[in-house]
Amino acid sequence: MTLLELKSVSKRFGDHLALDGVNLAVPANSRTAIVGPSGSGKTTVLRIIAGFETPDSGQVLLEGRDLTNTPAHRRGIGYVAQEGALFPHLSIAENIGFGLERSDPTRRVRVTELMDLVGLPATMRDRRPHELSGGQQQRVALARALARKPKLMLLDEPFSALDAGLREAMREMVGDALRAAGIASILVTHDRAEALGFADHLAVMRDGALIQAGTPQTLYREPADALTARFLGDALIIDAKMEDGRALSIFGPIETNAIGANGRATIMLRTEQIAVTALDSATRTNGPTGRVLSQSFHGARCRLVVEAMWRPEESGDKQSLTLETSSLSAPEVGAVVRLDIVGPAHVLTRED
Repeated sequence: MTLLELKSVSKRFGDHLALDGVNLAVPANSRTAIVGPSGSGKTTVLRIIAGFETPDSGQVLLEGRDLTNTPAHRRGIGYVAQEGALFPHLSIAENIGFGLERSDPTRRVRVTELMDLVGLPATMRDRRPHELSGGQQQRVALARALARKPKLMLLDEPFSALDAGLREAMREMVGDALRAAGIASILVTHDRAEALGFADHLAVMRDGALIQAGTPQTLYREPADALTARFLGDALIIDAKMEDGRALSIFGPIETNAIGANGRATIMLRTEQIAVTALDSATRTNGPTGRVLSQSFHGARCRLVVEAMWRPEESGDKQSLTLETSSLSAPEVGAVVRLDIVGPAHVLTRED
């Protein structure tokens, strides 16, 4: 079931085309992330959904109701900005209850419930925003947005100013709070890890256009193009020749997701699909091999630059690859390694 739908939404700012006919369907009860590089149009999409901007053309539908020209305060949509935008002269309780009727006898109880929902102790009720940490301020902003029980919550890069450890904890807390409240959400971010970790529905934007939408798993494993593949994670883009669905490349024959395909192709492998195993001088293999050119330590993982070769006695074809492996079993610089492909490659483009 679709909660929110954008139909052919376009927007210009002067000569700049910010959005070009964007069509997006947001499922009900979902956590959607809109991700893309700076200038891709993702924040403009969020502001149009919120009602802060009006599209030049197209429609915004919420539960089938046209909101395109409806003022922001009448849309039933919550909004949490990057900086929180709290009122500095009001207490935490007053900030959270700002949108609630002062005459409502349940107002104080509702504020207490919201503080508990976002993990704020009741002892903070009378503090001012400047007395709270950045993460606590974002919790207050979320509680304030939840107070009016919106049908949809918009999150405009709310974790970007937090340090890495707190950012992850806040993301999980916000996701849990929204799920507990039964509210769908849309997160805008340029951080691919944040988008993949938060969302069950992902939309990738570039140059004002929606490039691809679907589950994070689908977009990560089967991206629409090479730019999307690299944006969402480390990827190897390789030229190959297809023969009955198998790709012949520097790695030899590789199974792909294009069953029965033939002709020239460009394929993608995620770096975690390549298992690196050190070989000793007595071990022989007729599969793809390589030599470790450099190694850099990153805690649990080691990053390797490997010169890969497919049957070098038959072909001089070589390629330098950047791979990752467990630091517990990382081969030394100069070591000869076996390169095993795990799972099928994704075919990005194909010429019959």
